[in-house]
Amino acid sequence: MSLVSGNLIVPTILWGRRAPSHRACCVRCLPDGQTILTGTVDGQIIIWRLDNGLLKPKYMLFGHSRPISCLCPTGVDSLTTRFVSTSDDGKMCLWESVDGRCIDSVTTVNVHRYIYAHPLRSSAILTQLRLFCVGDYPEIIVMDPQDLTVLFTLSSRVEPDWVS
Repeated sequence: MSLVSGNLIVPTILWGRRAPSHRACCVRCLPDGQTILTGTVDGQIIIWRLDNGLLKPKYMLFGHSRPISCLCPTGVDSLTTRFVSTSDDGKMCLWESVDGRCIDSVTTVNVHRYIYAHPLRSSAILTQLRLFCVGDYPEIIVMDPQDLTVLFTLSSRVEPDWVS
């Protein structure tokens, strides 16, 4: 089902009392402790909400065509609502969990397997969050969670396989 407005097509997924079954290959919680993300081998992401002890589906997101390899919140505090997803073809998406929209996406040659959101204090007041990514490549890639740009990499010239 799609809602059409001018040139904009908004895909809408509806399901009954139970969400469609899917083969989850990736699970992650947002820092609020109430929002759970599952990624599937078909490339979909479901945002679940914990409501009175019951897990209820909120959104099914379509942005990947390959299995989801990693999910990660873009913050460490309980107000964080954004997260990133990556798939086996190197595609990375930035999502807003409140309304299920894709904010940005990039495709790289790197397949990320784990992403860790870490705050870096650049002064006594200013703290910036960075995404530390590891995967099917020999370095650690550090990214900006707001625009998915690579800021720098951590690597070794002496020992190329130092991460493993």
